[in-house]
Amino acid sequence: MNAVSVDDFLTAFAREWYGAVAANAIPPRGPYGDRNAWKEFVEGERGLIARALCTFQPNLRYCREAVFRFDGACAIGDRERYQVTFAALIEHELGHRPEEEMQKLILSRAPLKILIFYDWGEHEKDNAFRLQWVESKLAWFASSLTKANAVCAENPQTSYLFLIGKHSMPSNAVEWFHASNSSLQPMPLARCD
Repeated sequence: MNAVSVDDFLTAFAREWYGAVAANAIPPRGPYGDRNAWKEFVEGERGLIARALCTFQPNLRYCREAVFRFDGACAIGDRERYQVTFAALIEHELGHRPEEEMQKLILSRAPLKILIFYDWGEHEKDNAFRLQWVESKLAWFASSLTKANAVCAENPQTSYLFLIGKHSMPSNAVEWFHASNSSLQPMPLARCD
């Protein structure tokens, strides 16, 4: 099995993200502008996810829709009508309900599961709910994994990567942070220069 590690994905994602920033190839206003343009930029056949996954694992095939409708998947092996082997599964939530996407990832099998979602910008954190929003979501993810594993344990080598975009003013840029099931403390996405 050609597993994709969290570190490999983060390195490839950072390379693609910062390359797009340098090339000024990001849709205007990012995820806060044209949502369809942003989804295509992130999830499309030639989007950030596809480029990140396929550059360091050339034998993996990025497929945008699996039977259960994931936003992205990296399949292992030849094209099959009913693909069942994945190196990575990806969910991308533009709204404020990443729990639904996390539920799909918990109920599926792959050695790497990636959830991309967005925090409120600092200029939007005007109440306690928004101030603690990311921490509460990450705590819910951890609690949900514990509950699911108590019923039916997942492979202990499975990794969950949480990519968290944060609205940055005044440029409407996105600052990226990451956390994982082994470390729920969000860390800034490192540059790969």
